[in-house]
Amino acid sequence: MELENKEEKIGEEQGVERIRQPKEREVVCYVEAILGGSRLRVVCSDKEQRIVRIPGRLKRRLRVREADFVIVEPWEYDNRKGDLVWVYKRNQVDRMKKTGLLKNLENYI
Repeated sequence: MELENKEEKIGEEQGVERIRQPKEREVVCYVEAILGGSRLRVVCSDKEQRIVRIPGRLKRRLRVREADFVIVEPWEYDNRKGDLVWVYKRNQVDRMKKTGLLKNLENYI
C-alpha cells in the first residue's frame, strides 16, 4: 500500500501526464491559418488540407493559435472538412515529437 502511494507522488512531482491519442476516424493536424468565423485551415497527418470548424461546445473553452497541433475528426460526407476535437499543449507536442507520433508532420515542428 505504501509503495503505491509513493509511486503516485513521484508521478505527480515529475508532471507526467497522458497524451490524448487520435481515435478511429480522428487525425492529428497542424493549424496553418485562422480564417475567422470559428474556422481554421489545417494540414493533417494523412497529407490532406482541411477547413475545420470549432464546435460551439468548445468555442469558449479552447484557445487555438496558428502553429498549434490539434486533433480533427473529418466529416463523413466531405473529407475536405472536419470538426476540431482537441488542442495539444506545447509540452505534449514536444513529447509526441520525441516518441515519433508526428512523423508525417515533421516539416511543421
